[in-house]
Amino acid sequence: MSMDHEGELARFWLRLRERLEAGAQNYGGASFRRAPAELAGEIEQELLDVCGWAFVLWCRLRRLRAVLRSEVDPNSSQAAISLSNATNSGAMS
Repeated sequence: MSMDHEGELARFWLRLRERLEAGAQNYGGASFRRAPAELAGEIEQELLDVCGWAFVLWCRLRRLRAVLRSEVDPNSSQAAISLSNATNSGAMS
């Protein structure tokens, strides 16, 4: 890991700690008493959520890329890209 990522790692650990503390407040110590099969089911559901949200983001990025490509004037040395047009076209929604 490069030194550039040290700060990001520190922020990641901070966010993880915040999530664990929020869980402890919401559920007390119940999470540590749950059956392993229940925990595995929770993890499976969370992984499906992560994959689902990744798919949504992937779709949105593909639409945005398509809009941006269509707004580039091939005869110009500068890209004529309008982010407002990309937003209004639904590429970012």
